This record gives sequence, C-alpha cells and structure tokens, in this order.
Amino acid sequence: MLSYMKLRPITTYGYQVLFHTRAWRPLHMVEFGFHSESSSINRIRSTSTRNLSDYEYVQQDKLKEGVPKYQNNEYQLDESVRKSQGEYQSIAEMTLRILFLTNAHNSMSQAAYLMLKGMGHTVMIELALSSEQMEQVATELKPDFIICPFLTKVVPESLYTKFKTLIVHPGIVGDRGMHSIDWALLEQKAEWGVTVVEAAKEMDAGPIYGTQNFPLDTLLPAELTKSKIYRNHAVPAALKAIHQAITNIVKQVQPIPLDYSNPAVKGTLKPTMKHSDCSINWECDDAKTVVRKISARDSNPGLR
Repeated sequence: MLSYMKLRPITTYGYQVLFHTRAWRPLHMVEFGFHSESSSINRIRSTSTRNLSDYEYVQQDKLKEGVPKYQNNEYQLDESVRKSQGEYQSIAEMTLRILFLTNAHNSMSQAAYLMLKGMGHTVMIELALSSEQMEQVATELKPDFIICPFLTKVVPESLYTKFKTLIVHPGIVGDRGMHSIDWALLEQKAEWGVTVVEAAKEMDAGPIYGTQNFPLDTLLPAELTKSKIYRNHAVPAALKAIHQAITNIVKQVQPIPLDYSNPAVKGTLKPTMKHSDCSINWECDDAKTVVRKISARDSNPGLR
C-alpha cells in the first residue's frame, strides 16, 4: 500500500496534483477534486479555479491577401466556441453524470471538463489503466455515459455494452488509427477535424454522434505542427463535437453509422505510422518536405 506521507504536490496546467515521490508517477486512481465523489481505486487529488473563459487557444483571424493573421493572445479561445457558450445552456437543465476515461488529463480533457462543468453536469475523471479497472470504475460510479477525450487503449466490449461510451477521435469522419494528425500533415490534407464516435468492436468505427472540421491549407507553415494543430484547432473542434454529441444523446437523435460507400466520407483506416514512413531522405527531399516530416512527428514520438 502506498503511503500518503510520501505524496508531494506539483502544479501542472494550473492544477495541484499529488505525486508519489518514490516512483515519480501518479497513483493508480485519480480523484481530481472536480466532483464530490470518486471511485475507491485512485487517490490523486487536485483543485482548480479555472473557468471555460480562461481556457484559451490560438484563433486564426480572417485571411488578408492569403496570409493568416493571428490575434495577439497566444491562447485565444476559438471565437465560435466562445459564442456557442450561450448555446451550452440549452441542455443544461438536464444534469448528466459523465465519466471521463483518459490516458491523461491533457488539454483536451481539461477543456471538455470545463465546458461540461459550465453546463451544470457532474464530471468524474479517471485514468484508464486497464480493461478491468475501467469496468470497475464505471460499475462503481454508474455514469449516464462515458467520454474518452484522450484514450489510446481499446475499450473492452464488456464496458461499452453496459455504458454508452463516446470516443473523441482527432480525425475527420471515416479516419481511423493511432496517428491521425501525423498522417494528415504528412499527406498535406487541406482539411482535418475531430469526430465523436461510439465505442465499437473495431476501433474508431462506431456510429457517429458529432463531428467538426477545420482548415489546414490556410495555416502558416509555423502553425502546421502536430502539437499546435492539436492544441489550437483540434481541442476547440472537439468541444463543438462533444457538445453536438451530448445534444444528440439528450434529444435521442440516433447516431449516423460509418459508411465508406458514402462519397462524403473522406477518411480511411490508416496504419500506425512508422519511422520509415516519414524518415528524411537527405539526398532527395527538398526543404519543404523535410519541414513537413519533422512537423508531422512534432512532440511525440519525434523523428529520428
């Protein structure tokens, strides 16, 4: 059993999080202090005073002579997200119990939490450590449904057949696979997006509850990196897609099955990107190609 005498607070993303100093890793179960109840498995506790209006992202302004103009604030919240905050109240009368199962409480998870909390819902946040643990947490907390804002693990069938489980996938409708944004940048897609799908036996192939696209071909080269696309464009798009998904659930609107025979479905199943898929050929690749390959592997896992 881990001793609470060895817990040490660290501030990250504006949150006070307790870490076990001996192993320097989070404890097994998370209670982020965002809700009045948690399962009995984890005990990482944090507090936050942030509001949705404080959660800001880069916003591309109107194009002028084909050159994007950015607002001065580096983390300016997408204006359309800001305007839609009023719309969030339309379904706020129905208080839902929502469980987040996530690899980490990252920027997307934090933004989604703040949005849903602002709508009046109860949001419980738990790390997804294993199939058994995910099912145990859900059984104990009994959510109305589950949202996975940042999850690379497979959701067990025993879980999604008991609880409606929504996967937030950083790709356009039909896109499937682990490295969606990486492939989009490497292949110079003109448009990308975020899609909320219901968990199914095939990863990312479930019925669609919400989707939101954003342009890539109007961005400056400095903005076309995986980390900036995720933080500045995928996260705001995810908020809209999650809001759309919840609205559809509340209104009992049936999700749309994924149908690759539909010409409007542009995404495809992509393999896990290997280093060989984006390795730099110093004899053949021009400067733009080199930059694009590096940008597609920005942050994790990087490029050799």
